Amino acid sequence: MQALFEKLKEQVFNRGAWRKRMLITLLSLAVFVTVLPEAVRWGLIYWLPSTGVGQLAIKDMDVNLFSGRLSLREASVQRDDSPKFSIDTVVVNFSWLKLFSGVIHLEEVQLQGARLGIFQKDNGELEIIVPLTQGQAQTSGVVNEEDSEVAGEPATLPKISVAAFQLLDAELTLYTQAAKGVLYLEDLSIAHASTWLNESIVLSVDGSWNQAPVDMHIEVSPWDKQPSLSAQLNLQGVNLAGITALPEEPLKGAVDLDLNVQGEWDWQGNIQLGVQTQLGLQNFMTEYKSIRLDLDGLGWQGEIMFGLQQQALTYQVQGNLNSNGLMITDTRQQLALLAWQVLTLDSLSLDQNNNVRFDQLHAEQLYSLSREEDDRGRFYAAAVDIDQWDLQEGKHLQIAKSQVTDAHYQLTVTEQGELQVQTMLGPVLAGLTDQAEDDVAEERPSEPQGTTESVAEEKTFTLAVGEASLGGTSQLYFTDQRFAVPVKEFIKLNHVSVTGLDQRYPDKPAQLSVLGSLGDFSKIKIDGEIKPFAEQVGLALSGDIKAVPLPSVSPYSEAYIGYHLTRGQYDHDFDLKIDNNDIEFNNKLLLRQLQLKSVDPSKPQPMAQQLDVPLSFALNMLRDGDDNIQLEVPIKGRLDDPNINVSSVINKALANALKSGATNYLTYALQPYGAVLMAANMVGDKLSSISLDPIEYPAGQAGLSSEQQAYLGKVSDLLASRPKLNLTACASSNDEDRQALQSFNPKVPVQEAVLVELASQRSIQVKQALLEQGIESGRVFLCQPEFKNNSIRGVSMAM
Repeated sequence: MQALFEKLKEQVFNRGAWRKRMLITLLSLAVFVTVLPEAVRWGLIYWLPSTGVGQLAIKDMDVNLFSGRLSLREASVQRDDSPKFSIDTVVVNFSWLKLFSGVIHLEEVQLQGARLGIFQKDNGELEIIVPLTQGQAQTSGVVNEEDSEVAGEPATLPKISVAAFQLLDAELTLYTQAAKGVLYLEDLSIAHASTWLNESIVLSVDGSWNQAPVDMHIEVSPWDKQPSLSAQLNLQGVNLAGITALPEEPLKGAVDLDLNVQGEWDWQGNIQLGVQTQLGLQNFMTEYKSIRLDLDGLGWQGEIMFGLQQQALTYQVQGNLNSNGLMITDTRQQLALLAWQVLTLDSLSLDQNNNVRFDQLHAEQLYSLSREEDDRGRFYAAAVDIDQWDLQEGKHLQIAKSQVTDAHYQLTVTEQGELQVQTMLGPVLAGLTDQAEDDVAEERPSEPQGTTESVAEEKTFTLAVGEASLGGTSQLYFTDQRFAVPVKEFIKLNHVSVTGLDQRYPDKPAQLSVLGSLGDFSKIKIDGEIKPFAEQVGLALSGDIKAVPLPSVSPYSEAYIGYHLTRGQYDHDFDLKIDNNDIEFNNKLLLRQLQLKSVDPSKPQPMAQQLDVPLSFALNMLRDGDDNIQLEVPIKGRLDDPNINVSSVINKALANALKSGATNYLTYALQPYGAVLMAANMVGDKLSSISLDPIEYPAGQAGLSSEQQAYLGKVSDLLASRPKLNLTACASSNDEDRQALQSFNPKVPVQEAVLVELASQRSIQVKQALLEQGIESGRVFLCQPEFKNNSIRGVSMAM
């Protein structure tokens, strides 16, 4: 019994000891569990400053080892008395059981109310809570090739998985050279993230960038045999002022973006990616040096395909583009370089081989080189249309059709003889170049010897245009400032077309057609062939220009032939051929009511010096009854003649045309009764008149024969047809007349007065005969009759 009692006592004692031990254990565990959060909290608070990150503050922390839950509230990091990071709550639920299987599995991670700033100093140093030196930033991205995985095999990673991750009410403040603004994440969630489970990882973002909505959804299967990606991104009204493309160049505007990405890849590094895009850009502005670009709006809708096969990148872009309100300005010159109101591109396609194609380009209200105060040198087109643009590998451009409608172009020649476009663009181009670009050019490696020809062949570019046309009410405004009174004219171009241009076949001619007018009344028509791409430029053109006012071209006549054109019009028919540098320019001119005067009467004019007849006589000889002059002016020469002088060529051609036209007509008009003697009366060193065949009388007689009367009839017809011509008749007698008269009465000497009277009767008879033919008396002048031994027995005539 005693033994039983002792045994029961021992059991009770042992049971009490067990209970005591159990109680102590439970108390210890309770103390551990109670103290652990605080210990961790204070451990972190004291440890973090030693790392240089900053001062950590945690208001409350809870660690439940039994449930696998860790939470904290109101944590923050402060450095240099400035808050760097803060978060309202952190909740982590993890699985203890899966640790025994070698898996780190987080059932839930939830962060709420996080606030973080990323800043970049002027020296480029980034600060994310703590400053990141340039070396640290670079080192963080270095990959040791020895540690890299064998190509074609997935990396072996520890087994880590997160069932659900959620970031709520988070705010990231960026102030860097690339971006400035606030990224707010109302809800960022990640589901099924794993380094080993073959599950699709899903990322969803609902937030804003500088208060502009941002919505993103990504689903990726990274561990499939054929990994794949599906993503959608939507941005609405994102302000570009917070995103800087270049550190010193501003961006302004707002962008809307809708992306749909589908892609897949394999473990050999081959990638296929398709991106459906819809982009909208409003009120965009950027600057580069002195060039500023403003754009009211731009829209793009299309698809971008990327591929990476055996480390070879391929891409193809297809879609439609529209823009409005574009202006490119040189702010330094206050010059609008290019602007349009509307531009659309339909079915645009481009790829990595420099193939660029589109079905149609349409632009409206396009202009360039415009200044607000005067619009000098401005080009304007109400519409520009290009159909079937096809650039093949960047080497050959083929355009089926291009048309410019209602174009206006101001072409100005400066006082120095330069095109004003050159003087306007020169400062613009100079402003875009600087020493840095020169240094880059100097650092470029020189081409290896023997490759110049092959490089030139690779860069050969050819152009082919099926049809290029200009229509509507297009006008060319021309100003030439080289004269005291600048020339100002405009050409209306009702239709201009060039068909069959192809640089691949340089000797194949293209067809040219021009229809328009000079000013409001002078008509222009030109047709023919041109070879603009031939080694030696060739063309064959025929033209017809009607009713051009002569005073409008007077500045050029003053410069080239030395005469003012004070009145008149001209028609111009021409045939122009250039072949192998040989010029053949045949001109037919019809001058109506031409009036001119010498620029400087005290100086000999170049054209008059090359005439063998007086200029006034030549012109008057060519004037018909309607005061019209017809001229044929052939011009021949060579383009490659270094001694060619345009003024000399024109003067010589006109002089030959006037001389041959006048004398040929005169000879023809008087045949068969008379001929041009081509004897000129001289006043100093200038020609004053042209002498005709004289009327010679039998000795001692003053009557006209029938043949002489017929000859005078021809002269009267000439005078009637050329109302600007006058005739001077100079009569004379000689010793043969004296002898003939003496034979009638040998005893009475013939006095000189009788011989002078005989000469007078002869001139009177000539004038009378002309007057009877209807010639006005005021156009026939008689000289003082005279007796000379060496003179003719008759009347000499000159015009």
